[in-house]
Amino acid sequence: METQHSQGFKRKKLTPKSVRNVPARSRGAQYSYASLSPHYATWKNTLCNAAMPPEEMVKDQKNTLIKQGNQPDGGQMNWNIERRSLPGHSDCDTIQIVFHFDDGIQSDKHPHPGHSYKGTEFVAYLPQNTTGTKILRLLEQAFEHKLLFTVAANSSGEYCVMPADIPLKTLDSGGPGSLGYPDPTYLKSVRKSLKVKGIK
Repeated sequence: METQHSQGFKRKKLTPKSVRNVPARSRGAQYSYASLSPHYATWKNTLCNAAMPPEEMVKDQKNTLIKQGNQPDGGQMNWNIERRSLPGHSDCDTIQIVFHFDDGIQSDKHPHPGHSYKGTEFVAYLPQNTTGTKILRLLEQAFEHKLLFTVAANSSGEYCVMPADIPLKTLDSGGPGSLGYPDPTYLKSVRKSLKVKGIK
């Protein structure tokens, strides 16, 4: 059974012990969710990537400097809970994250400003445990600050949206050689990569 998080949401019959409504942020992020404990229901989460200030560094609410990337505007980050486990994490369910970008025009931060790029959809996975839940929230911050994706040429020379330098597990199996699980070092390495960008 899956708990879907997409446009609009319905509360499940299960009632979480604590529900935290997160206010919409000024740059277009709108999301609310309950506790992500494996024992409780989860809610819809949609994060919209809007335009960011031009500065290379901005301060978050805790006055921490966070680097800004060149991720294209207009992307979406959605997540849902799958009632299955990832290899190496048999004691919890799975967080499936879907990133979506439409086709667009490159900005002055991209290789060929004014030229088009192809949009795409990426899927990433995290275990739904305490560490995985924390990393999900950090990835949301990274997405807001345009750090997860960039525009680059693929093997055919076509410009498209691609993951940047924060590692994502885009397969649910196959091991680290194929960007999948099991990978006992992944949760630590992705958290380290996020910390380097000022997200912690």
